[in-house]
Amino acid sequence: MLEASAVRELIAKGKWVLMSSLLGFIALNGDRLLLGGLIDSATLGLYAIAVALAGIAPSVLASILGKVAYPALSEVVRDRPHLLARTYQRFQQITDACVGTLAGLLIVLSDHVIALLYDARYHSAGTILAFLAVGSIGMRVVVIEQIYIASGRPALLALAAVPRVLVLILGVPLGHALSGLNGAMLAVVLSQFSQWPLAYWFRWRHSLWDFRSDALLPVAIAAGLGLGALVLRLTALLGTR
Repeated sequence: MLEASAVRELIAKGKWVLMSSLLGFIALNGDRLLLGGLIDSATLGLYAIAVALAGIAPSVLASILGKVAYPALSEVVRDRPHLLARTYQRFQQITDACVGTLAGLLIVLSDHVIALLYDARYHSAGTILAFLAVGSIGMRVVVIEQIYIASGRPALLALAAVPRVLVLILGVPLGHALSGLNGAMLAVVLSQFSQWPLAYWFRWRHSLWDFRSDALLPVAIAAGLGLGALVLRLTALLGTR
């Protein structure tokens, strides 16, 4: 038997989950689908390697946030809404520290990571990896996206994916036409940040904004860049001995 009210609720909320899943798949894989028709197979192979390496840390972080942050935020939204801002800031600071530091490290060490894992034929993947590392900073809004779901507003998750898909579909071919692979990569990076306007509006709308907390992100990026530079310096010193 089907309960009419349950069916209506399932369709009302499930349609947005289905739509966000579809758009999310395009957003995550659209770059490779588009570049497959724009660049040669060798360059696409280099891009695939860089994507795989750049996605390891963000995937792990997103999985942890989904299993830890989402249940905690759901409980707060449901039972202690007055603590939402504090709880959100706590998870956002942890996310910013991880995302910023890892991105800074990978930007500096991208060429060395590729050189460590692959031979000279794959050296060009280092530049692509650095581009993708910059784009990975955009994933800081994943914490806000957990609140979209926890607060029963999955439509915002679908809405957040729309600009990312549009930037990819329009920007990658245009960027490639104007400046080759680097132009296409710039569009990919910009697509990672296209979800920020909605997330920042949501933060303002629900009084989750805190400039002092946001200051942690640039500090973490600077720390990652500095740590990467230190690793390069130590490597160079050891290499001269």
